[in-house]
Amino acid sequence: MGRPNYVNRKIEGYKLGQAVAKDLIKRIPPNLHAKAALRDPVVELDVTGKYLGQDGFRELAGALVKSIDYYGEQGRVVRLEELCLKDNKLDAKCLVDLGHVLRLAADDLRDLDLSNNSISIITDADTAAFEYFLQSFADCYLLRRVDFSGNPLGMPRDAPDKRTRAFEIMTKVYGSEQPLFVAGIDEERPISYLSDLNQNGTARDDGGLDGKFEDLQIAANPETRGVYATTRGLRSIPYLVLADTSMSEYSALHLSYIIPHHLPPAQLLKRVPPAKAGPASQHLYAHDLDQRCKGLVYFPNNTLGSGGAKVLELAELSRRKLLEEWDPESSDTRIEEGIHRITTSVSELDRARSRIQGNALRDFGAKSNDLWITALRMLCLGRIICHTRVQQPSRVEPDEDKFSNGNRSASTEPTLQRSHKPVPLILRSPNQPQTLRLGQVYRKGKLVLTPIAASPETPITPVPTLPPTTPESPKPSPRAPQEQSQLQLLNRFTEEIWQQIASYVTEAHGIMSKGQQLAVLRWAMDRRTLSQEKESLGKLKSAQIWKVLDATGCLAYEMKS
Repeated sequence: MGRPNYVNRKIEGYKLGQAVAKDLIKRIPPNLHAKAALRDPVVELDVTGKYLGQDGFRELAGALVKSIDYYGEQGRVVRLEELCLKDNKLDAKCLVDLGHVLRLAADDLRDLDLSNNSISIITDADTAAFEYFLQSFADCYLLRRVDFSGNPLGMPRDAPDKRTRAFEIMTKVYGSEQPLFVAGIDEERPISYLSDLNQNGTARDDGGLDGKFEDLQIAANPETRGVYATTRGLRSIPYLVLADTSMSEYSALHLSYIIPHHLPPAQLLKRVPPAKAGPASQHLYAHDLDQRCKGLVYFPNNTLGSGGAKVLELAELSRRKLLEEWDPESSDTRIEEGIHRITTSVSELDRARSRIQGNALRDFGAKSNDLWITALRMLCLGRIICHTRVQQPSRVEPDEDKFSNGNRSASTEPTLQRSHKPVPLILRSPNQPQTLRLGQVYRKGKLVLTPIAASPETPITPVPTLPPTTPESPKPSPRAPQEQSQLQLLNRFTEEIWQQIASYVTEAHGIMSKGQQLAVLRWAMDRRTLSQEKESLGKLKSAQIWKVLDATGCLAYEMKS
């Protein structure tokens, strides 16, 4: 099949999807093209501008899944290396089918182009589909580029007042991935398509990479694939193209947490097979031309605004300084200057993020972010758990006094204070004018009420107040939240058990990390935090929420590092 020329076909839409599906199924034995497919299983599928839509793409994706999943005695018949779906009117509903394809083609896919479609994430169904799609990259380790440009991920074109959740989901999935292990493969010199390719996208002949890329080319032997498989997922993709995605400053806020953790292409390109000379290498060369962003290509985006552009600029600056300033051959003075510049840029970045977070809480509320609303729900549940205490019955040690029968009680767990003499209790009966007086004594460890005859010498008095069974305990000394938690939790459960219960009740798994969950519960366990929250009662509600989220580390999704 190679790189079939579907672009010049006159048919489009659903009919083209059927035609591509038919060609793919022919590669599965015992069909006519099965032998040729076994000799050349590599497929580079380009259907640019054919307006497949949801129905046409479903036909194409179903055939891809069936053909890629086929593995006969002689091997596979389809190895999908490039998939270009540019300008095909695809929406979020197509992402689930595309995710199935990615999971099957994880060992082969090098380039995915989804540019100029209609992918926008607004509804809960869109959000679930987009998250599943992004998680499908978890096993991909040969990808050089994923192009989302031209999709209204930041806000819908037809409804700019609505905010989408695409970049929030991207940050959550990116942060949940394991950090990269970049050891192995030629560490001596980095590869950069800006330095190693001519402007026409062909390989340089003046000491750069030659036309065949023999020094880094993946061989057909599967053993060599293990070298590249040390990096996987979104973090391993050298070029994530997000230009012209209708980004708002809220989208930029989420992206600013990804930028410092994304390695530059010069490092990541050493872990993937180099692109062949032609359109693939030309795309990568074009992305390297913009010096404002490296790897994460987010320019141009005309809807960013000044706040969004500023937070992205500071995030990029922080990443560059971290990479440039730590030079082992630098002098102590230069290292100190570098530390000062890094600290300053990080502080400016934190302030820029805080402004956008405050605006989002003011304009959209805590429900605008899954992490924020989940953290607040867990905080409310933690207050209930930690400050509802069960009064345990006090245990009284037996005294040395003798009782009316002259024997010492063998019981060690009486429930009331013992008395030397019967204590008179008053019981009045409506049918009996006289007063019956009863005394309470202990016999064989049990409380017995005995009548006492009324006499002038024995005045009828109310029951005296019993003294406390134990001396008043001193007030507990101030403890750290984690120490107080062991005293205040119900049912003597540890905080880890309550963390699991709270995570289940609030559906925090996959949204909040375990560290964030424990931080919220510990904040709820400490009564001193109530006074801290009261100090900000006069401020705006959004400011109060921001302060609590900041104190518990729940303003942003946690990035594994």
